[in-house]
Amino acid sequence: MAGKAKRKALAIARSQAKSARVEKPRQKARPVPAWFKALDPVYSYSGSFHSHDDYDQDPKEKLKERKKQEKLERKLMEKEKREEMAIDISKEKEVNAAWEAFEKDKEKGITLPLESLVDKRFTIYCKDFVELCTYCTRARKRLDFEIIDPDTCRPIHPPTPPTPGEATCQAPDFTIGKPIDAQIYLDSAVGCQFQLPPDALPTHASSEPMSVTGYESLKIIFFSNQYLKVFIPRSLMESCGGSQYMNYSRAPEVFAFVGILRDEEEKKERERMLNSSIYRSSSDDDFY
Repeated sequence: MAGKAKRKALAIARSQAKSARVEKPRQKARPVPAWFKALDPVYSYSGSFHSHDDYDQDPKEKLKERKKQEKLERKLMEKEKREEMAIDISKEKEVNAAWEAFEKDKEKGITLPLESLVDKRFTIYCKDFVELCTYCTRARKRLDFEIIDPDTCRPIHPPTPPTPGEATCQAPDFTIGKPIDAQIYLDSAVGCQFQLPPDALPTHASSEPMSVTGYESLKIIFFSNQYLKVFIPRSLMESCGGSQYMNYSRAPEVFAFVGILRDEEEKKERERMLNSSIYRSSSDDDFY
């Protein structure tokens, strides 16, 4: 009985001591800085902290790392833009050289018959367009010519010429006398479609620009089978949707593009690669 009374007295003493203890007021949590809320999407969404691996890193260090990454991305983008502009400048020089040769032949009275534009695809270049783009898209700018069947919405191709040794009987050409559908693509956001009437197509190389029905401000010069010039007004780009990467406030009234037949480009690229491989093999032979 004595032990039971002793335990009871000890419990009463503990409860009295606990009630007499003065509790300290809880400190208010410090407000979370606004820059940290913007830095962490988890916090900005729920308004409270969650366990996350990134929380092990100091928030200021995290922000510093992000700024460093953005700086590296800007440098990489500027480098890609310089490379793309260098390509456009070299292609413009190539087309301008062909234009000068055409002018000399024109003075001599030499005329060049033009081939059909059906299934022809030109890659177009313009250093001013690349310079004014705020972002390097790496998208191939092109001008395509084809004939679309209005019933099936599929392209109609001319018949393949017979190979030597085959019968001379050839399938009928359903592309003759039909308008040619053309598409201009500058990036994923800008695309312009128009038609070229068959009677308006030039039969010989000319320095006179050809107007497009419905887009009178758009001009095309067909002075070669491998090269052409395209003049695209700024207003047409904006009406076709406008490039999200273009700074139109500094853009000229008209962009002067040059075009190179894609087959010709691929042929030159194959020759360049072949020559470089031959050079490497000869260098290896000399080395060994």
